[in-house]
Amino acid sequence: MAALGRQVFDWHRRIALTWALIARQTPQLGEQKRTTAFFLRTLTTASNGGGLEKSSFVEPQKCAQEPEHRTGLIQCLLEKQRTPVEREKIVSSLLDMGFSDVHVHELFSIQPGKLKRVLYCCPEIFTMRQRDIEVIVGVLKEKCLFTVKQVTEILHRCPYVLREDPGELEYKFQYAYFRMGIKHVDVVRTDFLQYSMTKTKQRHLFLERLGRYQTPDKKGQTQVSNPLLKDILRVSEAEFLARTACSSAEEFEVFKKLLAREEEESEGCMADEESLEEEEEQELEEEEQEL
Repeated sequence: MAALGRQVFDWHRRIALTWALIARQTPQLGEQKRTTAFFLRTLTTASNGGGLEKSSFVEPQKCAQEPEHRTGLIQCLLEKQRTPVEREKIVSSLLDMGFSDVHVHELFSIQPGKLKRVLYCCPEIFTMRQRDIEVIVGVLKEKCLFTVKQVTEILHRCPYVLREDPGELEYKFQYAYFRMGIKHVDVVRTDFLQYSMTKTKQRHLFLERLGRYQTPDKKGQTQVSNPLLKDILRVSEAEFLARTACSSAEEFEVFKKLLAREEEESEGCMADEESLEEEEEQELEEEEQEL
């Protein structure tokens, strides 16, 4: 337990130092404070039963300037830490950066497995604009219809989604839900959103053309027993071919080349259609002007 405590403390210390370094080097500090506060709120309030729109956070300046609250907070945290001097420095640094007592409590209330994963996988969240995070959260809630709890879990498990293009993220979910027949709870549980569309389509379509995967019907039934998602995406290519697809690497390579060619041709056709539509619209406008 002592070793674990030291590891957790060391991790918190590195977070504070990293954030302080970013704050010194970035001119848009005010925006980053708001972004960090928003992201921490997103990760904590829903987990505790609240909604993503509601928060117990207050503006940084409201509490950070009250000495009695600062002293009480530091004393509270010192009682749980064997290195009071360093712990006090961390808390003071957070308060000096504009975090309120509530901000600090929220930060330390997040389970280190969770926040550490977020920072390791997507450290740029501290420099992202708040509206960009809000867009991703909006896609997950409004376009993909995940619940508040599911959105929070996705951000915990797959922080990579914060770097996704909103349109591509929505398409990835639609592919999982409509094309592969994967339900919301399984999308979350299997970390589906962390995998690239290229890898997903290659393996899924390869299995489909081999007759080993079938899109479920409206009742969720299939004529074949679809392999588990973990056996499709979580394994190496060699294991996927040997155990799931029961096929050779040569056959898979040929398939990937054919699939890439099909998609290029499809994109070319779509571009031609769009160009033709634009030409037709332009001709109609010219005819209307002549009339």
